[in-house]
Amino acid sequence: MALLKSEVLSLIETHSDEEIDKAFGLSMALKSASLSDPEAYGDGLTGAKALYTSYQDFFTIYKDLLKRTEVSSFADLGAGIARSKLLFDHLRAPFHTFSYEFVPERVAVTREAYQGLPHPEGICETDLKGQALPDHDAYFLYLPVGPTLDHILEGLKRLSLSKERYLYVIESHGDLIPYLKKSLSSLEERETLPLKSTRHDPKLYVFRLKSATDQLKREDELVREASLSMEKGFSLKGLKDFELYALFRAYAHDPFMQIEVEDDSFNWLASLESWREGPLPESIETLYPPRIIKHQQLARLLKAAPSLRPFILERKDESIPSLMRLRKIILKDKILLEYANGKIVEKKRGP
Repeated sequence: MALLKSEVLSLIETHSDEEIDKAFGLSMALKSASLSDPEAYGDGLTGAKALYTSYQDFFTIYKDLLKRTEVSSFADLGAGIARSKLLFDHLRAPFHTFSYEFVPERVAVTREAYQGLPHPEGICETDLKGQALPDHDAYFLYLPVGPTLDHILEGLKRLSLSKERYLYVIESHGDLIPYLKKSLSSLEERETLPLKSTRHDPKLYVFRLKSATDQLKREDELVREASLSMEKGFSLKGLKDFELYALFRAYAHDPFMQIEVEDDSFNWLASLESWREGPLPESIETLYPPRIIKHQQLARLLKAAPSLRPFILERKDESIPSLMRLRKIILKDKILLEYANGKIVEKKRGP
């Protein structure tokens, strides 16, 4: 049942998120961990306070959206229990709100709570990775990670060709904001607003995404150039952040794609697969081996020669005891394999 706008404003002022959930008709069963998918959301976040954005913070977004009269539609990507849609539609927002969520149980509970409100078609059960990014004027991002995040960014770049978009972003893991800024060269930070809830970063970021025409053109050129020299290696020196990340996203699906890393005394290979934004400024983090690598150390991107591929597969084998795991594949006249226990084994270079 729809509440009066005055009733909703009173709830926002004086009640907790759980109490507002109840007033909106959301089932308390939502707090069950069985309704979460830790693998999809990342870092095993299952608690309601970790997974779901506070109504107070959505109200901050709502007030900012009211100033942006050019916004006619707002999309919450990975909406969970769709607090944004329930709040905005109860407030009779002058724009349409869409919630996108892939966990069926959450969508079902939202639809049950939405009875009597005007736009049920805006509750969408979907996996964003499996479709083109829906076309809206403004988007909210909180917990996207990995391939889902990269798919969203590619979609935003394409959509920006027709008109500018707004992004409202809350930091989730500590690297979302830096990753956005480095991946979208046409992203412009408009302002930051204080959050009511406790998060990794106490600010809500408001971005405007301008046309990514030049970025997309450069990325396409770069990937083409790299494809012609991948066997010998493509130099990473002098590339801008968005160029690096475009290359890495384009080739990260290939388990034999390697980054040649410069150290003081030798160069070594790190697998591009499972790379991510690093915790230090101007850095990336790799899983094989687990290292934080500064951008200035990135030498080349290359496809591993057939003779190196057995070692690359060995390095990923987690059934091997930790002290016997292969870490670095060192490039010299001969191949040197450095293991976690400090042992170095010499191998002949092959083709």
